[in-house]
Amino acid sequence: MASIEIPTTLQKWSADEKPRLAGVSSFGFGGTNAHVILESAPQEVKNKKSKVKSEDVCERPRHIFTLSAKCENALQELGRNYEEFLSTNSTATIDSK
Repeated sequence: MASIEIPTTLQKWSADEKPRLAGVSSFGFGGTNAHVILESAPQEVKNKKSKVKSEDVCERPRHIFTLSAKCENALQELGRNYEEFLSTNSTATIDSK
């Protein structure tokens, strides 16, 4: 059985061969309490039905680019601004990290 540690300072969280686990609790003033246990995603997903090898998988050619604004006109202007910026800056990339 693993020991439980309550960190009081920043700690390094190494990614060894075991998945990382964390518990997050929330205790609301109105009496709503919640607890969730999180686990790190697997490093590599294996699908027995797939004939594609993991080394053959490449980056997706298209991504969703979400825009948000307070009104329709602001949304259209924001879209035009991004379109202009990306068309005039050929080396610009959109990074999701």
